Parts: sequence; structure tokens; C-alpha cells
Amino acid sequence: MSVADNPWLVITIGVVFVVLFLWANRCSNCGKFFSCELRSRSQLSEGYRSSWKYDEDSKRSKHVREYTYSYSETYVCNKCGHSYSSTTSSSHSKPCGFFLSSAERKAQAEAEPAKPRGWYNPLRWLAWLSFKRVFVAFIIFFTVFTAGFIIYDPEVLQYPTHFQDYLEDYVESLLDIFSDNKTIKRRTQVEVVSGSWQAKRNVYEYQKIESEGWAKDMPAGATVIETTTRMRPVKTYSYSINNIGKEEPAEWAKYTFDRWQFVETLTASGTDLPVVYPDNPYKTGLKAEATGEAAGEIAYGTRQADDTSVAFSVTLREISTGLTETTGEAHYMRVSDRDFELFSEMREVDYRYLMEQRGKPLTARFVKYFFDSDIDFWIYVDEYP
Repeated sequence: MSVADNPWLVITIGVVFVVLFLWANRCSNCGKFFSCELRSRSQLSEGYRSSWKYDEDSKRSKHVREYTYSYSETYVCNKCGHSYSSTTSSSHSKPCGFFLSSAERKAQAEAEPAKPRGWYNPLRWLAWLSFKRVFVAFIIFFTVFTAGFIIYDPEVLQYPTHFQDYLEDYVESLLDIFSDNKTIKRRTQVEVVSGSWQAKRNVYEYQKIESEGWAKDMPAGATVIETTTRMRPVKTYSYSINNIGKEEPAEWAKYTFDRWQFVETLTASGTDLPVVYPDNPYKTGLKAEATGEAAGEIAYGTRQADDTSVAFSVTLREISTGLTETTGEAHYMRVSDRDFELFSEMREVDYRYLMEQRGKPLTARFVKYFFDSDIDFWIYVDEYP
């Protein structure tokens, strides 16, 4: 895990910032926070600077005038009355022209009072905001958001290195409030209701098959009965139109060949345990003889069955809500490292493990996406079966 993904680094930086900010806004005498207010400000000095600046847009020189002010500010604690002073400075540019004195500026402000801003003007609301109000609002928002984050999924405390995944789920749940399509993820308890299995074997019979077709397409080992000549379309290519609609003579053959032909399926099915495989009443090893991998001749009518394939399904029910889901997949989450594993086709070992847990509450993660009607229960396990 990289340093940038480490949540403890972010938490440490945040805590240091909050501590330094609180320390900078405490009274050095009584130790109260945010109790010192500005009571007076007096101008100590002012300076004037004139310079020329080349304007790239107009290709002309521009006269720049700037005033610099130095102030002495006095702060008083409204809790204990302790006062202290600090010095600050500010500067601003003026356009070309004459500067007004402080008396002239005051007279001009009284003669032309500023028009009040409308309630819809964002500057009116920004003027109401102060750093103290913004900081307090941020602390309240952060506290409520973090508390809701932990309450929404306390599992984040168990897996702090995966906090980003939990944070995405939490934010997604908040946004789902304004949407009709909701994705649901939560930790829950489920139980195994029932299970079923179905096994089958396909049976094949060794037969002589009679067929006909173009001689060049005959299977290997085929015996020709008779041949004729027929016209067939000339093969064409996408990049050429020369042979479209043309025909050519080719050899047509009637022939026989030997192969294993599917004839029936042996099945067995049941519920719960044990799992029973259908018996194979036919001789084994005949497929190897048919492919030439074993010596000996095979008589027509001989039958053989392939390996057994089994499909498993389990019905799970959420204990708190009664929601059920029948699935042929196995979903697991390893508790030690929160690693997810999906088996798209349930194995026999998965089926046996789940059926052995029947009657016991199992911790799982409930997942339902808005674009899918199915429910997935990710079973928490110490190790995968």
C-alpha cells in the first residue's frame, strides 16, 4: 500500500492541523478558544510607490501606482480582559489619477452611501461568512459525516486500509436518496434454507453413419460409396467481385464413416446431502480406442458414457428481512484480508460447506445493484472451502 492510500497519514495531518489552528486561536492568559476580538486598529504608516509596467495585450506601457499601509491592531479577550497588540500591513493598486486623503474619502463615503445588496446577491451571504463561522460549520459537518459513515457500516473500523471502498459505498448511499434506482450494500446475517443438485451423464453409441456432401469436405477415414459431379458456386472474397454468381464443377460423394453418436442422458437429482452420481453401466475406456489411442476394434452398437457433470444450487435467506435468493454461484469474502472470491459455477465442495452450515446464522454482505434484480450474499469465511 502506498503512502497516499494510508488513512492514518490523512488522519494524522488532519489532527495536527486542527490542533495548530485551535492553539493559534486561544487566549494566552486564560486559555479560552476563539475569545479574542479586534477592538481597535490604528494606522502607523503609509507608503506610495510608482512604476511603469509593459502591457502585453495593448503593447503599451502602463502606469502602476500602489499604496502600502501599516497598522497596529489590538485584541482583547472577552473572557478575562487580557489584551495584546500585533502589527499588520496591506497594499492595493490605484488607477491613474490623484489619491484622496482619509478625510476626503470619509466625506465621499458619507455623500454617496453604498447601496444595500439584495438577498439574492451571493456577496451578501459571503459578507456574513467569517472564518470562525466557516471553521465551526466545517467541524460540525465533518463530525456528522464521520459519525454517519461509521454508523452506516461499522465494518470500516475492522478494515481501515479499505476505507476508500466503504467511503464510496457511503457516498453512493447518500446520493441514492435523490434517485429511484438504489444500490444496497450492507452487512447482515443469512441462513441456508435448502439445496439441490442435478447430475447427468451423456451416453454415446458407436455407429456407422451414412451421409453425403462435397468430396473435399469428407471426414477423415470415411468410406466412399459413389461419386458424382455437380456444379457449386465459386468461392468469393470480400475484396473481389470477379467470381460473384459463377459456378464450377466439383465432386459430390456419398460415403459412410464411424463415430460415437449421442443416444441418451443418464440423470440423477436430489436435495440436501448426500450427492449421488448416476451409475455408468457401460464399459469405460472406449473413447480412447475410438480415437486410435488404444488397440482393438470396436463393435457397432457399443455404448459408453462420458464424465458426470453436476449442477448445484442453494437457497439463502436474510434473517432480518426474510429475503431469499436461489443461486448456482458461490460468493465468499475472506475475513482476514477482505478478499472477495466468486465461483460462477458452484463446486461440490462449496455445496457441501453451505449445507453443513444449515441451521446456523452466517455473516454475509448483502449486495443488490439497481441495474440487476438478483441479490448476492457474500458469505464471510476464514478460508475458502
